[in-house]
Amino acid sequence: MKKQQLLSFPAFGLLAAFMYCIPLYFFIQIDQFESIWLLYLGNILFGLAVALFMLFHIQKQKNGGSTISMISAGLMVNLVGIILSAVIAILLLMILVPHFGGTATQQTLPAEKLVQEIDHNKSNLTLTIFMNLIIGNIAAGSFASVIFAYAAKYNQTKDEESVLLKEEAPNL
Repeated sequence: MKKQQLLSFPAFGLLAAFMYCIPLYFFIQIDQFESIWLLYLGNILFGLAVALFMLFHIQKQKNGGSTISMISAGLMVNLVGIILSAVIAILLLMILVPHFGGTATQQTLPAEKLVQEIDHNKSNLTLTIFMNLIIGNIAAGSFASVIFAYAAKYNQTKDEESVLLKEEAPNL
């Protein structure tokens, strides 16, 4: 694989992560579960970034390349994008959410509140964000990589043999 193609995986993964984290920023700022549609908008933007990569990658391949190698390249960008989105999401939560990560001490909680009355919304916010980040972005990125690997090929009548599936003849 060429060096230029290897460098495009993290670049498009970073683009996908930033496109997901823009609506995530607004979701954290609003901090209400009625605005969960922002997370789904982030999943759609993540899928669009993977689709852009697939179009870019197909254009660089001669004759469109093999379908399996195209899908695997899309899934690699998907994986890089999910890891980078998780890192950015943790940073956003650390910056925007007070007492994120259980740093609240007994002095910050009023003494007259019962345990049942303490607001546990921040843990629900974190769970909601990371479940959407993992499951939603896997679904959107995988969908975009599979669809564009087949639909955007120039010559769909025949497929090249994938490098992953080539077997070398044994040396006798």
